[in-house]
Amino acid sequence: MKAWVHAEQKFADALGLTRLEHTKGNWGADCPDALGGGEYAGPPLLLESKSRKDSFPALVARALAQAEGYAECKGRVPVVGLHRNGGRTEEDWLVVLRLADFADIVKRVWG
Repeated sequence: MKAWVHAEQKFADALGLTRLEHTKGNWGADCPDALGGGEYAGPPLLLESKSRKDSFPALVARALAQAEGYAECKGRVPVVGLHRNGGRTEEDWLVVLRLADFADIVKRVWG
């Protein structure tokens, strides 16, 4: 099994999703990596995963480490909000949190 396939499977499993098998002709925009809800197992989520050979972007890693470093973090889920400069709407933001924290939230909401 290729490393990226294994990573996608672990991601899907952590969230209770069904990883879709990619076959010739259903790559990329035509077929998501994993689904939940409906005819698939798990919460109503759609998973798309990306990886890089280089380190995780330093900005995100530093922001998450900073959030986790606050004394108030104990018992709370550290969340990083990423936005483009000048972004004013919800669509301009992305949220980053650790998979274990997100999986815990998913299990509490849809478990």
